[in-house]
Order: sequence, then structure tokens, then C-alpha cells
Amino acid sequence: MFPELRSMAAKVIGIDKVIDSIVTRLGNIHKAYLLDDYAEGRDSGIIDLLLVGDINQYHLNDLSRKTERYIDRRIRSLVLTLEEYVEFSPKLEGRPKLLIWEKRQCQKEINGFQNV
Repeated sequence: MFPELRSMAAKVIGIDKVIDSIVTRLGNIHKAYLLDDYAEGRDSGIIDLLLVGDINQYHLNDLSRKTERYIDRRIRSLVLTLEEYVEFSPKLEGRPKLLIWEKRQCQKEINGFQNV
């Protein structure tokens, strides 16, 4: 999706608030994906996120609860380290997903794990 369209879609369904409230405040995040319904643009009321990095789960849960009240939608998060993501990513094949945030060096780091 073109960046402008993605931005417009995100603002309409409230994803920009999720990104601001959760993804950018949790520490060392490498990637963030929307999964399933929201990745396809359907507002099911449940936002499924895949977060890749070293994330404080307690802080994530706290921010998710606050954001849920603000946007009136439920947030489900799957948190994986880079190593876990490399192993798990084949299971995402064919599943709707939309990359919504990526650390600039992330692809180099993932490639480093795959070459080990």
C-alpha cells in the first residue's frame, strides 16, 4: 500500500494512536505488524499486533489497556525476540499482515540471525 494511503487508513481506524501509544514507547522494538482483520482493512474491534524486539511485557500490557479505553477496541499482542521471529515467520505465510513500523537496522539484524 502506498505510504499516503496507509497513513489515511491508519488514521481512520485509530491505528496511528496504537502505534504512538504502544510501539514507539516500549524500548528496543525492531518491527511491528498488524495481523488478520486490521491488516486487511476490516474493523473487527480486535487489533492483533505482532511486536518483534526486547519489550517489557508489563509495560506493554499497561499501555495496551490505556489505549484500548481511548480507541474503544481490544488489542492482542504477540511479542517475539528477533530469534523467535526468524523461526516463527514461516508460520505467517498466507496470513494477512501489514508492516506498520520497522527499525532501520532490523533487516541486517534478521539476516545475521539467519546466517548463524
